[in-house]
Amino acid sequence: MVMDVYNGYIGVPAKCGSRFFKKTISEWGAPIRSSFRNFYTGVIKLNCIIIRNPATHLKSALQTEIMECSDNHNEIETILKSYTDTYNGGTHFYPQFCEKIYNIWYRNNYDLKIVDLSNLSEFISSILYDIPYDETEFDFKWSPNFKTKDEIWNICVELYPELMNKLIAYTQSDMKYYNALLNRDDSLVKDVQLSIWNTKKFL
Repeated sequence: MVMDVYNGYIGVPAKCGSRFFKKTISEWGAPIRSSFRNFYTGVIKLNCIIIRNPATHLKSALQTEIMECSDNHNEIETILKSYTDTYNGGTHFYPQFCEKIYNIWYRNNYDLKIVDLSNLSEFISSILYDIPYDETEFDFKWSPNFKTKDEIWNICVELYPELMNKLIAYTQSDMKYYNALLNRDDSLVKDVQLSIWNTKKFL
């Protein structure tokens, strides 16, 4: 999954406000494009990262990537399979996103700042200035191939129910880490300590 780094320390993964963050380029300059994997393996260091609800992350990612190829069943299958890849993930979705961030949060003594997508405007306002949010700028309705998130979702479920069930299971598992991050809940640390050994094989 791709990720942009703004102002040297803010990680903005795909579908986590990346297009909205482009409005800061005039102040902070162009971001550095990296990958989420580089973050969770320690190649790059961040002080702050933007996260979002795993279920809405998946739906938004599917709309972005599949809307342009919704008649190409092979391409849809390729995208869905990439989303289940726990090594790199797909371009716009990683299946263990919040779990990996929770792992990093723990390893950094809970010092990583977590910002939920729903609070993005307030966050940018607090460190830069107020940038109005206009939903119509990000809804893709200008595209001649426009389909709603639900339409794309239904296409995927109809064509590849097993892959979709696998992705739904990933988001359901990741929800506990998402909620724990927002609440600064360290009760999942034991789970993370066990998963560190699995992470090491990627280093």
